[in-house]
Amino acid sequence: MGKTFQAFILAAGLLATSAGCASCAMGSAPSANVAYEAERGALAASADVPAAAEAPPAIAKAGPSPAAAQPRKVIYSGRFRVVVAEIDRALAAVKALATDCGGYMTRMTASSIVIRVPAEQFEATVEALADVGTVIDKDITAQDVTEEYEDLALRLRNARALREKLEQLLARAKDVKEVLAVEKELARLREQTELLEGRLNRLKNRVAYATLSVTFVKVSGAPAEARPSLPFRWLKTLGVERLLGF
Repeated sequence: MGKTFQAFILAAGLLATSAGCASCAMGSAPSANVAYEAERGALAASADVPAAAEAPPAIAKAGPSPAAAQPRKVIYSGRFRVVVAEIDRALAAVKALATDCGGYMTRMTASSIVIRVPAEQFEATVEALADVGTVIDKDITAQDVTEEYEDLALRLRNARALREKLEQLLARAKDVKEVLAVEKELARLREQTELLEGRLNRLKNRVAYATLSVTFVKVSGAPAEARPSLPFRWLKTLGVERLLGF
């Protein structure tokens, strides 16, 4: 087997291994530089690889790039407790909020609902909850996943570039041994590419849509029809409803 095939087989194996480790790492972003150096070292292991016809695929290297100027990748989520007069009506109102802004409901119980809305509509949806009832508790988080996002995108670009080169080598294989070796690494590389694509797509979805979990508490006291509504929304922020008992 020629050194060109050996170099690319080794590079593909290292990339598949590093990608596999990335797919198993939950909650932490892998280092793109480690994968880059491993792949580059494998490709450089064969000093006899021709520079033109058999040049290794370009490996994207981590570092300053135009992508660094792009907005940060942030996952927004929030948990809320809201006092209302009628829980069923409040559930329908929050579900409608999600639908109206291009979002959707993911879960609903007798007294709670989970919705997902476009990230750019997150703040507006949070503010709109004040029209549904009195928000007595809220917990909002913003998780920056920019580094993990960029690492996954880098690994995926490298995997696709190497896969394309291996497919070209497979078409030029001269014997059964070379064909079997390349096909084996291609199978591993395709599997790892699919894993990376899946992780990146899930991360994109979590960034694109914010999650709001709302739990409703039924107000105690007079019947709903006997409770007047406050004339101004800002009175709710002062807790006037709770002081007046409606």
